[in-house]
Amino acid sequence: MIKRRFIFIVSLAAAVLMAQGCGSGDGGPGTGADTGSAPGETGSVAASFSLTSASIDSGGAISKKYACESEGGSDISPQLGWTGPPAGVAAYAVIMDDETPPCGKGASACMHWSVFNIPADKTGLAEGEDMSAIGGVALGRNYTGANGYAGPCPPSPHVYKITVYALSGDAPVIKAGEAYTRAGFEAAFARSIIGSDTIEGTYSP
Repeated sequence: MIKRRFIFIVSLAAAVLMAQGCGSGDGGPGTGADTGSAPGETGSVAASFSLTSASIDSGGAISKKYACESEGGSDISPQLGWTGPPAGVAAYAVIMDDETPPCGKGASACMHWSVFNIPADKTGLAEGEDMSAIGGVALGRNYTGANGYAGPCPPSPHVYKITVYALSGDAPVIKAGEAYTRAGFEAAFARSIIGSDTIEGTYSP
């Protein structure tokens, strides 16, 4: 009787130790240890999405050519090009804004340029391109109250950021005259943005 009880106790202890071993932090289900994305998922594809400009070296100076006319500029929109779009892109949007005081930050930034509903087969915008010639494209409202491009026109050096957004097929068609800063657009269309990239430049009067 004593021998049988001893064998039972030893077997029970072994079972408990095995159960504790299976529940250790080994990255199994429910531990939260495996949070990486599998290769080829949207995040890894979108990481290759890149915006460049022959008009503006990112982080460099913006030429007077792209400034407002009162600054002696031509008030012409810069050239943009993008590569490596994420899978499933259905349209693009481009927004340029300024967060240098007295402009605000985020949704309160000064709006300079926004182009919506750019077709998925476009790989960029030419310098001064006529957006009305691109089917379906709509221009947003800038800080002057007009639709289209409004070049830098500051009293002191300001930094301008331009972001291109790759949008999925569930993104709605955006009407002309909508007023979005980059932060405002990102908040409004977060579920449809599958990739983005930004360049910036400084204009000094």
